[in-house]
Amino acid sequence: MSAPDRSPVSSEALQPSADWSTRFAQYVEQSAARLNRTAELNRELTKRIACGDVAPANVESQLSAFLATNAESYANEMADLTNYFLSRMIGVNVWYARAIAQNLSPGTTPPTGPDQPLFDRTNLDWLDRLKDYAAAETATVYSLLRAAHGGEAADRDERGVLEESGQGDLPTTVAKTADVFLDLLTRLEDINTAYGQRYLEAVLGLARESDRASATLHAVAPLGATATVRFAVSNNTEERAAIRCVMTDLRRSDGVGPAFEADATVMPDRFDLPAGKEEVLTLSVRLGESDFTAGPVYTGGVRVFGLGDTVVDIPVDLRASADPRESVAASEPT
Repeated sequence: MSAPDRSPVSSEALQPSADWSTRFAQYVEQSAARLNRTAELNRELTKRIACGDVAPANVESQLSAFLATNAESYANEMADLTNYFLSRMIGVNVWYARAIAQNLSPGTTPPTGPDQPLFDRTNLDWLDRLKDYAAAETATVYSLLRAAHGGEAADRDERGVLEESGQGDLPTTVAKTADVFLDLLTRLEDINTAYGQRYLEAVLGLARESDRASATLHAVAPLGATATVRFAVSNNTEERAAIRCVMTDLRRSDGVGPAFEADATVMPDRFDLPAGKEEVLTLSVRLGESDFTAGPVYTGGVRVFGLGDTVVDIPVDLRASADPRESVAASEPT
């Protein structure tokens, strides 16, 4: 997904579409395709939840994780889009005013205006500089209009001069403005749809087929305490891997009671792992009395995403002990 162009808007970019109806039809077609893909993902997720492959609690927990991970990039893309829209709208207005000046004084070349300020999200005065740019362009065009009308223009309303002189350019201006708004709608829909689909795909990824690790993580801790176990993830591929780890639901191994979402953390749960390297992670699960009973073994797993196209499922066995002194952890590298 590419960010909006941050370069100044060129005159070519301001040209209206040759066939407006064709472009609008393409927008409707692309919008329908995006909606169909999102609908497919929603139907698949609903089916997986109904079959028990994805726990409803995971939908909410994945949303929180997704927002935490993607909030900054989403905000940056929206800021870039805002800059792109404002820049193009100013460009349309500048083109319109300069076209009027050219019509009033054929053969004259309006002076080159100031460079449009490039968007920089780290520079808090960018909007002020953009406003100054627009004001400078407007002042240049008004001076041309006054010169074209002689001293008479100095005593006339500037808005009236523009409206009177630019009636022939109005349809082109409308087309250019419509182009800008259609482009805005397209890019906005692209961004929102892409993030929505990525979230749905992330949730559905929890239900994909996986490779089961040969080793099982075992941990015992007193009821009400936190069971902790360390394990290693190795990248045996030839490429750098973006690893993401998710704890699955737990259930009693004897089948008593429903599955539930554990109060668990994996640290780190997201990291980059170079080819041929390994990272040691820590799984911590609180054995709360509302979820656990002392004695039975509870089974679940840690799912590791990012190792190529493979999802690795690491089995986890947990037991809450009635003995406050008992605490055991056993782990193996994956």
